[in-house]
Amino acid sequence: MLVILNGGFGWAMFFSDVNQSDGGVFGVLRHLSHSYTILPEVVLGWRWGNAVTSLLIPQRGFLLGIPLAAIVFTQWWAAARDTETGERVSRRRKRKALKASWRTESPVTLSPRLLVSPRMLAAGAVAGLLPLIHAHSFIAVMMVGAFLALINLRRWREWFLFFLVASIIAIPQLLWSTHGTAVSTRAFIAWQFGWDRSDENFFWFWLKNTGLFIRC
Repeated sequence: MLVILNGGFGWAMFFSDVNQSDGGVFGVLRHLSHSYTILPEVVLGWRWGNAVTSLLIPQRGFLLGIPLAAIVFTQWWAAARDTETGERVSRRRKRKALKASWRTESPVTLSPRLLVSPRMLAAGAVAGLLPLIHAHSFIAVMMVGAFLALINLRRWREWFLFFLVASIIAIPQLLWSTHGTAVSTRAFIAWQFGWDRSDENFFWFWLKNTGLFIRC
């Protein structure tokens, strides 16, 4: 509910429109004169659109980008769970082997296993398909993956293989889609503190655009 029906406090302007209309609530609803979420041309700073009307309906690539990103996230979760299960089994086997070595008085040498989940390879393959489907989803997935890899460095081999597979599949798509076109990296992605707040106060901009969502 929070993700799909999110939005800021722009709906407060609806009551002002109702007071100025002779048709009441239903009259305004039948003839909406403007949006109540993204309207920078009407009031400064209203930029947070509802996910349904701003993303799911107008951006058709987003409809395929979301489930593919969800598949990647699910494989990450399953791979982490498989790794934890494998480590527990490995520790139990190590304890049993050590007990057996004490009985026989013969040293036992256990070499660490390279635990690489095929789920991470599958996640990399799916993530690599995103650039031509929805480039913003690809950027979001790779940024989240980089953050998770940094906070879980003990699984660096799995994350390295994920990024390797994703890059091998994605880089040719990125080169093909940007070659000989007007697409500019600086125009596609750039840093702007506070997002699209212009000259408005940073905290007030985010409070009125995210509404109760940011508090939850």
